[in-house]
Amino acid sequence: MDNSAIISTQGLLLTLISLLGTFFYVHLSNWRKDLMKLKAKWEQNQYYQTNEQKAAVLEIRYELPGLANYVTPLVSLVITAFIMLVAALSYALWTHYCGPPAIRTFLVIAGIAFLVLYLLLTGAFLIGGLMTAKELNDKISAQFADPKPVDPDERARPTPDR
Repeated sequence: MDNSAIISTQGLLLTLISLLGTFFYVHLSNWRKDLMKLKAKWEQNQYYQTNEQKAAVLEIRYELPGLANYVTPLVSLVITAFIMLVAALSYALWTHYCGPPAIRTFLVIAGIAFLVLYLLLTGAFLIGGLMTAKELNDKISAQFADPKPVDPDERARPTPDR
């Protein structure tokens, strides 16, 4: 294979990885930001003493399921797998490159740096977002948990201390 074809193909693959990774990173960071805003809103209104606070709490209860679901982790996994596949194809393409080693070294280092940053940021945002969603869901569930129903017969029975 001609070196110019390898470099052109390599440029296409790296551009594809970068565009997809950047697009997804923006989406993931917005998702994390929305969860953090929802948590702050909950902390501000959780005791809902006014009608505005009650409305804010209801809004939080409706918004959380839209953010805390399987979609973001699934999309993260699929996009990360695709980026890793394209990166592996890119690396395999470099095994056929016969040009100056400095170019190969430069692009391999850049590709590895991108993958490391992408995986670290994706992991941090995803884990942080899932933890925030779980924490918020647990707090809301605890506050709005239905009280345990009391058996009417149990109320009528005398207790030993009566």
